[in-house]
Amino acid sequence: MERDYICVTPDMSVREAADLMTHHNRLLLPVVDSQCGAAGVLLETDLLRLVLPKYLDSVASLNFLPDACDLFDVDVKIADLTVKDILSERKLYTVEHDAGAAEMAHLMLNKGLSSVGVVKDGKIIGVVTRGSLVRHIYDQTFCQEELEDS
Repeated sequence: MERDYICVTPDMSVREAADLMTHHNRLLLPVVDSQCGAAGVLLETDLLRLVLPKYLDSVASLNFLPDACDLFDVDVKIADLTVKDILSERKLYTVEHDAGAAEMAHLMLNKGLSSVGVVKDGKIIGVVTRGSLVRHIYDQTFCQEELEDS
């Protein structure tokens, strides 16, 4: 579990959230309320959708456009937006702090998640990413195999 995770609040500016996301190389940021409870999740895709025109959702490919074509929606006033303005209905899935790796893997696979929040007493205390879960499972598997071979 990553305990040094980065969270954002609903009232934080989108620019600040994007800076945190890129500076800390995160694919998503948990959005927490004032009591550190899960309020949602902000994904990189939320930030990309903010600046691309909506009509592009119906286009299968942009190959027909010239290379120099700039499609970013310059009318979007990113500086004036907060996280709650772009936060979708997507919720942050969470597990209790004592959940096992199998439970987390099952939730991630069934819901198509790249991470889950870890809660204790209703407050987020960490985040488990799919990558860290895979490393944990395979590290344990390889360690167990080495012990059995010796």
